[in-house]
Amino acid sequence: MANNPIPVYVFTGFLESGKTKFIQEILADPNFTENEVTALLLCEEGIEEYDEKWLAHYGTALVPVESEDRLTPNILKRIEQKYNPDRIIVEYNGMWMLQDLANNLPENWIVYQCIATADGTT
Repeated sequence: MANNPIPVYVFTGFLESGKTKFIQEILADPNFTENEVTALLLCEEGIEEYDEKWLAHYGTALVPVESEDRLTPNILKRIEQKYNPDRIIVEYNGMWMLQDLANNLPENWIVYQCIATADGTT
């Protein structure tokens, strides 16, 4: 487990830009989710919230990250050990520096995609 690469999907953008809804749609897509275990790191909470029962149906564990200083290599490695995920999804706080996340990812966590959302109506 320790050396297997784990794909990381990072979703960033302003608060209320649609990150949560987008992630929910992706998790419900059978082309994306097929019996994989997902750890969803939630770095900000908006109006939309996740239903943990719904997430569990898609093999997803919600991991709240209350502050930027909780994104250390040691804490992230513990998350990996606890959940043994096939992939990681990060709903990243749009006000935090992406470079800080990149600097702290464990060596075997590989960023596959980084998606930024925006709400065109605002």
